[in-house]
Amino acid sequence: MILHLLDIEQATESLNGIRMEMTDAAFPLLKGVVAATDVVEACKDVNIAVMLGGYPLKEITLRKDMLSTKEPLVK
Repeated sequence: MILHLLDIEQATESLNGIRMEMTDAAFPLLKGVVAATDVVEACKDVNIAVMLGGYPLKEITLRKDMLSTKEPLVK
């Protein structure tokens, strides 16, 4: 498995840190890690994409409200 990680440019240092940690862990199925801030570069040769995203939560956030904010991403 080769992981392709994508994040915003301001998070480049953290992204590279995650890449190094994953590589150092020497997981037997992990063949490589691509860390990118460019969506085209990050998605090159990807067979399966799992998109995780977050945003600052309000003090009280309902599940339906959280799901409605992510709905436009998957259409």
